[in-house]
Amino acid sequence: MKILFSVGPLNIHFFGLMIAIGVIVAMTIIMYEAKQKGLDQDKVSNIVIWGILGIFVGARIGYVLFYDLPYYLENPIRILMIANGGLSVHGGIVGGLVTMGIITAKSKRYTFRELADLFAPPIILAQAISRVGCDVYGKVMETSRFWTLEVGSRGVHPVQMYEFLLNYAFFALLWILRKDRRLKGKIFGIYLMGFAVIRSTVELFRNNPEVFAGISVSHLLSLFIFIVGLIYLITAKNDKAMVDIKQDDMERGNHDYTFKSIVGTLIAVLALMGASVVVFYYVQLNF
Repeated sequence: MKILFSVGPLNIHFFGLMIAIGVIVAMTIIMYEAKQKGLDQDKVSNIVIWGILGIFVGARIGYVLFYDLPYYLENPIRILMIANGGLSVHGGIVGGLVTMGIITAKSKRYTFRELADLFAPPIILAQAISRVGCDVYGKVMETSRFWTLEVGSRGVHPVQMYEFLLNYAFFALLWILRKDRRLKGKIFGIYLMGFAVIRSTVELFRNNPEVFAGISVSHLLSLFIFIVGLIYLITAKNDKAMVDIKQDDMERGNHDYTFKSIVGTLIAVLALMGASVVVFYYVQLNF
């Protein structure tokens, strides 16, 4: 991982810094949205903190199980050395789902779907921001392009950039759709399916071990996430709590978004894309 600077014996890695920024931004948006909706700030912040813990634990377990299990079976103590890298975004999603499911199952105040809709846009935004710092490169490019990354003596696909640009675009879509009352209880399902499609697409340009016929472990995990998202969407119409909420909301119209809010969202996301591309290439070329 690229080291930006050191504070005494502590190395500040680019990836770690971007993950931290992504988490802070996501938490800020979640708490703002929770306040706008009149939700209990303390309860939501508690769920967020436990959810983040579940995401990181799940991300580490997922990497160990699906990407390098033989190595970690021989060196179990290294499972705890998360600073050396090794996180699976698929495992993180599962870890977050399980953690939030357990917490909301014990809560009599908020349903899983209600909070999941709130969390979905900030989560994909955090994924976009954190991916800017990732240093897992793609396949060698047969023809050099202006966006090609030089790693050693090879020109490779900047798959990190492909993914964070797609994630930013998907965030814009979810941020707009969250205002559509017809989609209450479904936004998180859309997030799961969209993430799976994005990750599967980017995976075509990455160098991961194949399971069979060009299909990688990441493709299979993405398929699983996609199916979970599809089931989530299908079962939304049978969730009594969400049906009651939607009936109350529909009396005020189908949605709250305006042309001005859509344009504002698109401008903000385009600015984020541009800034992220500049930061990404600056660090890649200078560190």
